[in-house]
Amino acid sequence: MKQIVFSLISLGFLFHLTAFSLDSVSGFGPKIGINFANVQGADIPNQAGTITGFIGGGYAEFILDENIYGQGELFYSQKGYNYEVMSQDFDIELEYFETDWLLKYKTQFDIFQPFVCGGIGLGLYLIDAEEAGKDIKKDMNLFDAGILIGGGFEIKRFSFEVRYNSGLTKIYREELNLKIKNKVVSIMTGFRL
Repeated sequence: MKQIVFSLISLGFLFHLTAFSLDSVSGFGPKIGINFANVQGADIPNQAGTITGFIGGGYAEFILDENIYGQGELFYSQKGYNYEVMSQDFDIELEYFETDWLLKYKTQFDIFQPFVCGGIGLGLYLIDAEEAGKDIKKDMNLFDAGILIGGGFEIKRFSFEVRYNSGLTKIYREELNLKIKNKVVSIMTGFRL
């Protein structure tokens, strides 16, 4: 069911992209970066730590008003966390296909354009997860959602951005009753084609 919902959201996203006229498209292109991922919530394991992961995909940006833009993105994103039990480290590595929908406010100083952005991110869990050699995919929630806030700047065709993603959904299935959500800081660079 969740895969159907995510598929419908993705189709809506694609419809959203094609609904704008070509005149309103202000840019599109690839983005890549690094995630610093951890977790938040009431049931966090002792000494939960940050892991690093890759984020990459593409974006399309549309003019909504003079300084206000809408931006849709599709990403492959690595998240997760690590923790220690009896001096042994365990990494929980999670991989998602994500679609982010943002509003951006940009201002311009010659070729330098600072911006702030905020929106929502929706993710579909992709890959088998392991914890100490044990397959834990059956324990994972297949759907992830988060609130995004960030900022950065553009210089000519290049962009640099720092973004925080605060999870809204639990990463484990409801039956496990674990209140653990993703939290991620992403540092990305992009190129406008």
